[in-house]
Amino acid sequence: MDALEEHIRLDEPHIVALLDTHISGSRVNEVCNRLNFRGMFRVEAQGFQGGIWLLWDENEVNLSLIKARQQFVTIEVTRRGSSPRIFTAIYASPELQMRETLRIGEFCEEK
Repeated sequence: MDALEEHIRLDEPHIVALLDTHISGSRVNEVCNRLNFRGMFRVEAQGFQGGIWLLWDENEVNLSLIKARQQFVTIEVTRRGSSPRIFTAIYASPELQMRETLRIGEFCEEK
């Protein structure tokens, strides 16, 4: 956690994607508040497996959810004064059966 906080302090990213967080429930809010981002979207971890968090600076970028599933989140990102971009954060499960449910083309289909 200290290394991530240091990275954020030094590089000042507008968006951070964290994968395989192993954290869920009330602990998530504690961690996100500590990182000091106002925008947050998350796919909860299942026990100690998975989890996708997107954190962003609402003063710099606007995020719109396109589609979210257990192993991915696709968003549209609009930075002030720029054209929108599509971004997908993927957590491919280490379990083969679960990972096989990921399909190319599924990421951008509307909810």
